Amino acid sequence: MELRPIARAAALGLAATALLTAVIFAWVLVHAYVVAPGHAPAHYQAYAARVAPLAGIAVGLPVFALAGHFAVRHRAYALPLALTPAATFILIDLVLLAAFQREAFTAWPLLLLSWLSKLVAALLGGRIASRAA
Repeated sequence: MELRPIARAAALGLAATALLTAVIFAWVLVHAYVVAPGHAPAHYQAYAARVAPLAGIAVGLPVFALAGHFAVRHRAYALPLALTPAATFILIDLVLLAAFQREAFTAWPLLLLSWLSKLVAALLGGRIASRAA
């Protein structure tokens, strides 16, 4: 397999990660300014910690399905190529959690659900793209 399509799929994983982060940030921002304004910053940090994992799963499904789709689009189906966007997210997530939020690993079932949902979504997106080609 060529390196260029894998690099493109990894870039799609980075873009999907950035989009997912932006959507969760916007969600918390709307909560802070519209739904529950006037609280201390600790309130919003706690809200973000509660909401981010579940929002990451819900929003991550379509985002990573599209990333998997665009990774495989106009190519013969290749499992590594379809899974690369989600694998990129998982690698980034692992590094950031290990560096800054080790206590998040205590919620390992939720982490596994998040990572598996992104892998499955990217896989399905890649499958759909290969059928369309």
